[in-house]
Amino acid sequence: MKFALLAKTFNKIESTSGTLAKIDLLVKLFRGTSSDLVDKIIYLMAGHPSWMDEPEIGIAEKSAIKAVAQVHGISVSKLEEKLGKLSGQPESITVDLGALVESLKKSTRQKTLFDEGPLTITEVYESLKSIARFSGSGSSAKKLRSLEALLRRASPAEGKWIIRMVEGKFRIGIADKAILDALAITYTGDKVNRNVIETAYNICTDLGLIARTLAYEGLDGIKNIRIRVGVPIKMMLGQRLPTIEEILKKFGGTCGCEFKYDGIRIQAHKKGEIITLFSRNLEKITKQFPDVGEQIKRLPHDQVIVEGECVAIDPETQKLRPFQELMHRRRKFDIDKAIKQYRVKLFLFDLLYLNGKSYLNEKYEDRRRVLEETIAGSEMGLAEQRIVDNVDDFENFLEESLNSGCEGLMAKALNSKYTAGARGWSWIKFKFSYQEQLTDTIDLVIVGALMGRGKRAGAYGSLFGAIYNPDTDQFEISCKIASGFTDMDLEQFKKTFSSLQLVNKDSRVIDSPTIKPDVWFEPKVVLEVKGDEITLSSKYPAARDVIRKGYGLSIRFPRLVTIREDKKPEDATTRDELIQLYETQRTLQGKAKN
Repeated sequence: MKFALLAKTFNKIESTSGTLAKIDLLVKLFRGTSSDLVDKIIYLMAGHPSWMDEPEIGIAEKSAIKAVAQVHGISVSKLEEKLGKLSGQPESITVDLGALVESLKKSTRQKTLFDEGPLTITEVYESLKSIARFSGSGSSAKKLRSLEALLRRASPAEGKWIIRMVEGKFRIGIADKAILDALAITYTGDKVNRNVIETAYNICTDLGLIARTLAYEGLDGIKNIRIRVGVPIKMMLGQRLPTIEEILKKFGGTCGCEFKYDGIRIQAHKKGEIITLFSRNLEKITKQFPDVGEQIKRLPHDQVIVEGECVAIDPETQKLRPFQELMHRRRKFDIDKAIKQYRVKLFLFDLLYLNGKSYLNEKYEDRRRVLEETIAGSEMGLAEQRIVDNVDDFENFLEESLNSGCEGLMAKALNSKYTAGARGWSWIKFKFSYQEQLTDTIDLVIVGALMGRGKRAGAYGSLFGAIYNPDTDQFEISCKIASGFTDMDLEQFKKTFSSLQLVNKDSRVIDSPTIKPDVWFEPKVVLEVKGDEITLSSKYPAARDVIRKGYGLSIRFPRLVTIREDKKPEDATTRDELIQLYETQRTLQGKAKN
């Protein structure tokens, strides 16, 4: 199958508004694709030459720019200048390198080299896979030469998408859920079967494997998919409730409570000597936490999958340190230095798999018991836990958690299963501030910005944040964030968001006529914010018409807490969560009046 057809389809999807229309184009693509190619297409869309256990492609943007400059016979400085001033685009928009390659090939009428015939999907896939596997002395030069060879043979559209695949900046505005819908329609004839496919995907998040299994074995094959050590399981999430009484009532009077640590959630996989650590957004973070990996490696079991919260600690007192210190461990360079400067500890709270047995369907209290046995004698910690059946015990344990530097408690139903990828009522998080008033931060996806003025001139002065609606797979704008930024934050925003700027709004973003950003962003970065309260708003569309006709929900006076590098856009606060927080706020305000 010619790669040109794939590039043409991606161009159509990129220029199409509306998720359903995009899904229709994907279905058409999959139906015209042989079974042996569907997984390759999905891996290419993800920017991976294959699944996560393969090396990354490993070509940074600066190196990619060098390759493009070499192919087109222009200087790197001239190319970098063009990145900001591509013909027909506003100067405030930073154009991505893929679009620039397409423009260069069109404007220079560069002859595409077909000596070896047109590019095929398999050729591009295998070339990128080879590039990823180059290592050792001279590997950087080999990677660039291979990329140059691909670009010389590529048409304008092909060059655009090859570069985007290399950089992992796909930008067609379609998420995994939409791909699952398209796969369900293509291979089962009915989108309703997406639920069965998604269940398999939640326990084995190799989307290429899911697609290949569907193509060859249908739904029967999907139902037989099991946990694979080394492939992350979608993490289970919790809900919120405003009072301890409601939590105990929800759980029939008794529940297990665990300290809620303010850190990075880690899912650790051990397969023999191979250790892989995944963050909440399924990103590999093994290299950033080699000390945690070594602790997992010393467990006396061949195959294990456990989950816990990794927190920063004071090495002398063992007291917990702020979440912001932990972010220094997410760097990709100078890891050894970061390990010495920022010590961490992993507090485990769940067991998902042990030596060939899945524990997903076991009761929480049984998983906890086996987890304790599994890590007995190791240097890893267990999340502090207590079984409570009354308000006083709950409050006392909550106070213990706050005194230990935690942010509250996670209450869990004793008989609950681990429901991968679900946000249900089996887990309920409960936080208190020191003023004994329920509080919680909100995670927002940044979708646009207003340029700064005065002291913030040349920077993004304020950011538009959106919640996530999983029912529609859309991001609904909820507020404008302009407070809590340090000078360092503003500099970081420049680096982070400049490469995510879009000429037009992403089709998954829901705005309103009164919201007019200077620039739009690809919805990719999640910020944690804290506000004074949640208010009804006629301006912002988040959860519009749910509480009152014509009104949405907005966060009053939102302030930046931190950038959540460990969260995907789909991990942001959901529409239902924002509604629940609003209802919780009203409950507390009512009690205060009484």
